[in-house]
Amino acid sequence: MELIQCSNADKARTYALTALQNLLFEKKRAGVPVLLLLSGGSAFSILENISHNVFGPHMTIGVLDERYSTDENINNFSQLMKTDFYCAARNTGAACVDTRVANEETQDTLAKRMEHALHEWVETHSEGVVAATMGIGADGHTAGIMPFAENVDIFHELFEDEEKWVVSYDAGTKNSYPLRVTVTLPFLRNYIDYAVVYAVGEEKKNALLRVLAEKGSFAETPARIFRDMKNVQLFTER
Repeated sequence: MELIQCSNADKARTYALTALQNLLFEKKRAGVPVLLLLSGGSAFSILENISHNVFGPHMTIGVLDERYSTDENINNFSQLMKTDFYCAARNTGAACVDTRVANEETQDTLAKRMEHALHEWVETHSEGVVAATMGIGADGHTAGIMPFAENVDIFHELFEDEEKWVVSYDAGTKNSYPLRVTVTLPFLRNYIDYAVVYAVGEEKKNALLRVLAEKGSFAETPARIFRDMKNVQLFTER
């Protein structure tokens, strides 16, 4: 993991955007298929002002985690669809992994559909790369993976099963949107080739310090997975 500390939040956002843009330009020039998985929340903001020249039919876009809701103001993919980023990508022929909740679709069925789509892309594009934008919550969560320091066994069962790429679960009071469908730690560790992390704000300072600490647990701070992933650049304020 590479830590890039910037003088302020705006510069951190600009540097994160530049890193993502350069990566996408490079893969497009090389003709390499790209699966770009996006985090919601503040991580969406780094997509603003990206050059439309990075898009094309070689790209597939989706989200790393989903809020199980038919409300377009809650569902992450529905919110992504409202962005200029999404419209520009689709207009240039990019495909997508649509994780809007279908009519009468259960949370478990959505998880299975999302996992199937990820498997299908990886198996079909053996020469492709999987990239991601990620963030850190004030509680140390990332990609919809909430901390369960009070019950490590539940955390392990949900998020550390090597056979699962996507899980559905109820985060209860841990989040304003408790019904989640999200990728697992093994997927992040083994299948994300590049990740750009954007984490700013005083409220995230303690979580970031726990990520950077030499010792700690995933159950307490899921974002520590950044330390195990390939080619992670983490942009933050000093």
